[in-house]
Amino acid sequence: MSLAGRLKEQPPLTKGPRCLMGLLLEELPKSEAEALRKALADPNWRTTAIREALYAEGHKLSQTSVARHRRGACQCEALGVQ
Repeated sequence: MSLAGRLKEQPPLTKGPRCLMGLLLEELPKSEAEALRKALADPNWRTTAIREALYAEGHKLSQTSVARHRRGACQCEALGVQ
């Protein structure tokens, strides 16, 4: 089989643990989680600015964790947590 053939279909995401952002979104008060979801969905918000706001409030997530969640590259989307 060729590489193109192997890569023709994207494999389904395997279910696993939620990422740190997904866990944080579940733990935050509803109003805080909604504000964070809006910022994550808004392309005008830089990932760095979101991470800085999280750090200022004591949430130690890396910029990579924030970016991965924003682009749907973590397990949260597969688990229905966004």
